[in-house]
Amino acid sequence: GALGQLAVFALVLALNLSFIVVTVNTALGLVPVMVAECLAFRRGYRGSGWVAGGLAFSSMTALVYLLRVSIHPWFDHIDLAHVMMMGSLLAIYRGVRVSREAPAEVGG
Repeated sequence: GALGQLAVFALVLALNLSFIVVTVNTALGLVPVMVAECLAFRRGYRGSGWVAGGLAFSSMTALVYLLRVSIHPWFDHIDLAHVMMMGSLLAIYRGVRVSREAPAEVGG
């Protein structure tokens, strides 16, 4: 599973130093988690919506980086992507807190 993915990622990255490799590896790892969180949200786990939204927003950072979206010469695509990651982590953190404070009642 995870060790195999890590081995393939390391090999491919060693042969091809490209951000696309990182993007594909991240998508392979996070898309299933996003789907699981969306399904949990639909079953009533409120925090899972925040986590799924945070992960979805985080995926936008790859587009910002790859398309080199910049809002100022001194605040380039790398800076913008990192600020977006902070927002993503805040949403994920909120989702975890909501889940811990008020877990959904399953089966009841």
